[in-house]
Amino acid sequence: MARTKRIIPTGVTKTQMENAFSTYAKAEARMTKINALIEKQIAAIRNKYTNELATLKEIKDTNFDVLQAYALANKDSLFVKKKSLDGLHGTIGFRTGTPKLKTLKGFTWNTVTNLLKEFLPAYVRIAEEPAKDKLLAERNNEQIADFFPKIGVVVTQDETFFVEVLKNSKKVYIIEDKTNTFENNQIIRYKEAIKNEIDTIKTVYFKTGFWFSDDDSVLADIKINREDFLGILNKYRGKNQILDDYCEYFERVTESEEKEKNYLISEEELTQKKYWELNIARSIITQYQFMRYIFSKRYIRSGRSIGGGVYTQYDILKDKVFPDTKNENLSEDKRTYSVFWRIDSKDKIGPYISINFYTEHSKGDIKPRCREDEYNKLFNIKRKM
Repeated sequence: MARTKRIIPTGVTKTQMENAFSTYAKAEARMTKINALIEKQIAAIRNKYTNELATLKEIKDTNFDVLQAYALANKDSLFVKKKSLDGLHGTIGFRTGTPKLKTLKGFTWNTVTNLLKEFLPAYVRIAEEPAKDKLLAERNNEQIADFFPKIGVVVTQDETFFVEVLKNSKKVYIIEDKTNTFENNQIIRYKEAIKNEIDTIKTVYFKTGFWFSDDDSVLADIKINREDFLGILNKYRGKNQILDDYCEYFERVTESEEKEKNYLISEEELTQKKYWELNIARSIITQYQFMRYIFSKRYIRSGRSIGGGVYTQYDILKDKVFPDTKNENLSEDKRTYSVFWRIDSKDKIGPYISINFYTEHSKGDIKPRCREDEYNKLFNIKRKM
């Protein structure tokens, strides 16, 4: 693969830098993984043939000795004109190595050097070079450093840019924290994005706001609500004023929520308050608590309508498909329906609870006529109960 000329970018933003770092880290992780795989496969191949290679080497060594013994025994007759002999399978012979000096028995090279100084001083080399290590060691000594310009040197330190990716980061904790909103499959998406690069992924769902049914259904290894969090922080109360204030804030939030849980309305409230001032009309917590009282162990959904008002509902039937009794040739997604109880509010009516038969269709779609048959079927079932 031909290398392209690298162009150094300019005007890089922090977001671009973070994205580049992420891509760089993924590339390095992938390279590391591939190299490890290569090494593993090489090791497997090497282990597979280790014994055979050892046997073959022993065979070579044994037969080398046979060839050498033959050559030495017949050196005067076979290797007179040239130092090699061609055979059926190749060539054997003697090579003359590069001339080299070797000390005699009882002599060392230090002994040789001293004797050369006495008998052949011209054959002793004396190398002169700056003591760079000593000069660097004394670079902060003014008495020495003042001479640096005079002797023609300066101390420099090169600065090079580096990128160091966290090594062995095979275990990752994904923490999704929420206050008053719901988790929208972010944890699953985050996990999916890194699953090919990480061996172990642990997920944590941390929420300090009110805990709804939606929070129970979040797929996470560990879930921490406000009560759990305060249980941890309370161990350190009285040691830090900021921490104490933080705990007191959550206690006030909990106290406020307890008031919101009251879904009962007195006659006095009905006469003195507008309907939108009532907890049951404006608070998801109040609506949720009311639904939870009726359906104690069921999944209850909460949210906001297009107009911004809050609603809470309990699904009796969800994502069911009614048959195409009118032969309208509609796909299943156009014949999907749900039946649910719902608390909502309307102008001039106020808060109310109703049972709804809801079909999935977009604005402008023709409403399927066959849904009427399904509605009537369900209605008749209810009447017989």
